[in-house]
Amino acid sequence: MIIVRAPLRITLGGGGTDVPWYTNQHIGFCITAAINKYIYISVHNTFSQELTLHYSEHEKCKVLSDITHPIIRAILTDYYQDIAGLEISSMADIPSGTGLGSSSSFTAALLQAVHVKLHEPLSRDNLAATASRIEMGILREPIGPQDHYATAFGGIRSLNIRGTTVACASVPISANVATDLEENLVLFFTGYSRSASKLLQSQSQRTDSALISNLDATRELGYRVYDALTNGDVLKFAYMLDKQWILKKDRQPESVPEDIERWYIAGKRAGALGGKLIGAGGGGFLMFYSRDKQRLRQTMKAEGLQELRFRFDWDGVRPVMNS
Repeated sequence: MIIVRAPLRITLGGGGTDVPWYTNQHIGFCITAAINKYIYISVHNTFSQELTLHYSEHEKCKVLSDITHPIIRAILTDYYQDIAGLEISSMADIPSGTGLGSSSSFTAALLQAVHVKLHEPLSRDNLAATASRIEMGILREPIGPQDHYATAFGGIRSLNIRGTTVACASVPISANVATDLEENLVLFFTGYSRSASKLLQSQSQRTDSALISNLDATRELGYRVYDALTNGDVLKFAYMLDKQWILKKDRQPESVPEDIERWYIAGKRAGALGGKLIGAGGGGFLMFYSRDKQRLRQTMKAEGLQELRFRFDWDGVRPVMNS
């Protein structure tokens, strides 16, 4: 049995500037951080003559074209067509549609699991590039490559993106800054899930000058976040979360439920120095930076929001069993 895990991610700066319609003409820049919440993919052979799939649904197939799950179908079609007796299962620490890049983590984990089975594990860069090609190229998802690189590499990374070229580098922060972020960034699940693809698809159909200006400003904030973190000015980073939140709402104000806006305001009143919604919008996790976490936690608990405690993942996608 082969089991591969892939971390989910949070975005610290520049989120949204990685979408292809923007990076085909402009430079995208994101700062992303992998966290220790994972998608797990297991692959092994049984005595069945069918392909067996276990994810949020269950499938049994005899031919590739019968596979309903688009990512599984695309990966097996390209890389592993001998599906008789193959069983693939997925497990997740966090449900899909919550803004932490679960679809891309699923893609990278399955892709690496298949290549481990073939005794040809992919390098981090090749894994990220191939996973993004599958989702963005083959499946035509209107997403960017940020999540694929975040999960493949792990750690806190900067991404410079122009067209299909992605320059991924480790953000040179001190151990003290990393510890500060782990201790004072707090995630709360809003209870809302959403399709990032639908939100990004509707955004890509606009591409007006106001939207481009918004993403230009978001990228510039990403640069400022990079400078703040590498210079050890975590409070400056915290205050810039609010500016990112305003820009995100301006991109698609109709996608933010009233409850989320109310919870964001409640978090600020409870002492959070900054905060924003993680992901494309519409739901998922609210992230706050606070040095008065007890008060913030009490406020969010009273609102019925569940906290997700996390640390950073520094490994990226990796096999945890191969026997």
